[in-house]
Amino acid sequence: MRQDSNPTIPSFLSAKELAASEGLEPQNEQAQNQGEGAPPARIQDNQEIEQRIREKAYEIWNLEGQPEGHDREHWERATVLIHQENSQSPTPAG
Repeated sequence: MRQDSNPTIPSFLSAKELAASEGLEPQNEQAQNQGEGAPPARIQDNQEIEQRIREKAYEIWNLEGQPEGHDREHWERATVLIHQENSQSPTPAG
């Protein structure tokens, strides 16, 4: 069913699943609970990557005319594109 008021592409990977697939998941519960405020930098970076993938998948979906049933394909293509962008971008100094 199409939602015209707020079209979104469903996420197949949660931030935790994406972190695990990237090998960035905290090793134990203590690592997960350190610092009550913001999540550890690894998780925060991972959430940023997931958001960029979601936005890229949405962009692909729009460019292809918002077809139904291609969300997984768009997500996978977006994942590849974002990882390529990350590998091509220079590392920050410091």
